[in-house]
Amino acid sequence: MRLTEFSSALWEAYRGAYGSVRREVEVLMDGTTAPPPQQKLRRLDTEEKDDYRIAFDNLCEGLSHQMSFYSAIYLVLPYMAKLLEEKEAAGDFRWQVLILSEMGVCLATDVPWNHHGEAVPQEIRDSYQESIAVLGERAKKLLFQRTEDLRQLDEAARTLFCTGLLGLLGDRRAAFALLMSGWDTCFVQCGQCGFLDEDLELSDAKQRKKIKSARTWFRRWDRKTYTDTYLWLGSVLRLLGNWKEEKSLAFYCGTYTCQACGHRESVMEGMIRALDGSQPAAEQPRAKTQNAPSPRGAEQTDPTASVSHGSEATDLLETDNALTRAYEICEGRYQDVFDLLDVGDVRRAVELCGEHLKAGADWRLYVLRAHCFKRLRNNLEADRNLTAALELEPDNILILRARCPTAATKNRCLRHIQDISRLMELDPANLGVYLVSRAYRLHWTGDDERAREDLRAARDCGDSGLLRTADFQYLWRKLLPEEPIR
Repeated sequence: MRLTEFSSALWEAYRGAYGSVRREVEVLMDGTTAPPPQQKLRRLDTEEKDDYRIAFDNLCEGLSHQMSFYSAIYLVLPYMAKLLEEKEAAGDFRWQVLILSEMGVCLATDVPWNHHGEAVPQEIRDSYQESIAVLGERAKKLLFQRTEDLRQLDEAARTLFCTGLLGLLGDRRAAFALLMSGWDTCFVQCGQCGFLDEDLELSDAKQRKKIKSARTWFRRWDRKTYTDTYLWLGSVLRLLGNWKEEKSLAFYCGTYTCQACGHRESVMEGMIRALDGSQPAAEQPRAKTQNAPSPRGAEQTDPTASVSHGSEATDLLETDNALTRAYEICEGRYQDVFDLLDVGDVRRAVELCGEHLKAGADWRLYVLRAHCFKRLRNNLEADRNLTAALELEPDNILILRARCPTAATKNRCLRHIQDISRLMELDPANLGVYLVSRAYRLHWTGDDERAREDLRAARDCGDSGLLRTADFQYLWRKLLPEEPIR
């Protein structure tokens, strides 16, 4: 494996969501001195951690923010393979699990719809692939040699480890889909008629009837073959005691019957079709809604065009919204929920939010529950609760921002356009930011003419800082290559 020197200019060329990740990698690879103070990028994480661990979390956030692909991973992965070897030599089990889990998640972003023909030198690609191979072999070794230790981890950690294994060893498209679904929700697009079903929740018996589950027994797995995702991943889930996820996997690997045309196909393929934005030739997809507005499908974006490169001017939707300010919004209410969050029992906090809602609807409580789901990486349920909150507070700027994450499916972008248009009316002080954000959604939904109008309007706002951001610059080069910015 080739380790890129920290003095190399490549660290500026191959960047993460918030810019260069060189400093975080330097901290992780220097185990001899106390690291400098680190500021958490994962603002919703309330767990007490030392600066070394925060640096690792920040690195992972920079590599997988919004499940977009960031080219920094090409330089980082060889270092993570080396770090894993060091932790293994030191017998540090927890860090081995952490590195394998998080790097598996980062690798799950390396899927076709997150790439747009970027050129990477062969030497860097070779080192990247060699690192993946090393991590994969170490993952198998840990799984088989430390099985009992893995079983002692909490359920969420075991689930993340298994999903990371899928990113390391198996089908990254499936790993991406499972991460975005939170192991509970499906969003399936029919390959026959284009119908988009976003209401599938595996915890709902009525919704599960749309799916014929895969077999509930397993052939003997020889632990050498990783081609049959259902066979090996189901076996691993059973081995580690993740019975709920094992059952869910049977549905994800099952057969879905389209509610519009009756066509039957693989659930996972239908999910992947929804994720990559492919459109069947027969007709455009139709989103189904029942009872409450449909949750967001999994998020998809151009890695070089995502409004998540860390530019302060255009990440307003991410940095200052209802989810990042949930504690402040609740104003001391629901202390029992916060007590659970403080000790890391997020699933119980979700349940307690539901119990409070039985006493009456409160938009703050819906925001708090969305905050909990976000911590569980269940963006679909987070979106559902934000929608419920917005129904009670239709002009709440923070909720509108939270419902417009900086990455989304093309179908979901249509709703974002409406929400951002409303934000322009309610929050004119940030008009330029919203214009650029709306231009992205218009571009991804095929309305380049309106996107160009928004870009010109953003240019004329008089915010010189906005014009220098990577987001604005990318869109301008893409849509107005012959027209000068000034």
